[in-house]
Amino acid sequence: MDKSDIRERKEWRRVNLSVGLAAVVVIVLILLLALTIRHAREKEMVGQFGLQQVAIARGAAAGLESRIAWTERRLRRFAAEPEERLGDAKRIQAVLEGMEGMISFLAATDERGAILGRYPSSVTGRQEGLIAAKPLFRLVRRTGKPAVGVIDLPDGAGGDGPVPAICLPRLSPDGGFAGVALAAFSRAVFQDDTLAGGDTRLWLLDRQGAVLFHPRRALIGRDFGTLMPDRAEHISLRGALLAGGEGHGEYRIFGDDGRPEKVIVSHVPLRLPSEFGSFAFVTPYDRAAAPVRKTFLNIMVAAAGLILVVILAAVAIVYAGRRRLYSLEVKKRLREREEWQEKLIREKKTIEGIIEGSPIPTFVLNRNHKIILWNRSCTELTGFAAAEMI
Repeated sequence: MDKSDIRERKEWRRVNLSVGLAAVVVIVLILLLALTIRHAREKEMVGQFGLQQVAIARGAAAGLESRIAWTERRLRRFAAEPEERLGDAKRIQAVLEGMEGMISFLAATDERGAILGRYPSSVTGRQEGLIAAKPLFRLVRRTGKPAVGVIDLPDGAGGDGPVPAICLPRLSPDGGFAGVALAAFSRAVFQDDTLAGGDTRLWLLDRQGAVLFHPRRALIGRDFGTLMPDRAEHISLRGALLAGGEGHGEYRIFGDDGRPEKVIVSHVPLRLPSEFGSFAFVTPYDRAAAPVRKTFLNIMVAAAGLILVVILAAVAIVYAGRRRLYSLEVKKRLREREEWQEKLIREKKTIEGIIEGSPIPTFVLNRNHKIILWNRSCTELTGFAAAEMI
């Protein structure tokens, strides 16, 4: 193999390497383009979904605001009734039933917190007082303003478990503190499918960030920051919720199995005089991204088609190059063969001319001892011509 062959083979290897690298680069670019399109489309879809959820939450919150405000007005009228009527169980039952299922427990206390009357009576004993509501009672007595919190009404005693409650001050004729009127909201109010359906969960928070309602009862009454594994996200969401504005964002929270899951939180404020703060829809991120991920399969099929075209083109280029190299090598060998044949013919003619013109009688035998060359001197010496001897 001469230097030109080595040079050609090196050049061909370089071309093959270039074609292979170009094919790999094109494939990587196609995949990156597909992933970029998916990411951008997914973000756009999630953003649209978040805005849609905010709009739905706004409508649901408006309805809930109206119902809570109506309940507060009824409760204020109840709190203003004379003390003797507040001890009438039938009267309290009539007031509760007149609140159209919004309230699961209704009670009134005196200025010391002792129960004057309540309904249902099985929820808490008269002598115990409103044990579950003591923090709310103390807060209202100290501030003289309505307060919102969570009270735990035992399930086994006709209660509804931990539920949001509103506590209003009762005033004496001289304007002093005379006790409270307490109403515990029914869980059914917040579990209404018209508020949140499917896998969307509803959060209700007070203005300090405490959870007033959550589908998981164990989380009611806790700070919502305990639901989030990432402190930075907790601070961000807390700021958004407590600022009193609308918005949506992507966060991670602890799921039902205790593991972090990515969700979309769409929140709106509850504009009420009481301490209800924010109303939020929490939806799994995968639900919003599912349509994009389905269409991404089509994108990947198209990308696979392009990749296949690139691979076939690269193979075709390499194959064509190999064919070209083989053709060049064959032509080169034929050309060299022709050159050697011409050279041998010239040398043969030269030798024959030398022998033919030699004054010395000369003849040449082949391997079979047959005469293949008979010069003129042999003809003159023997009298036999070359045509007769060869």
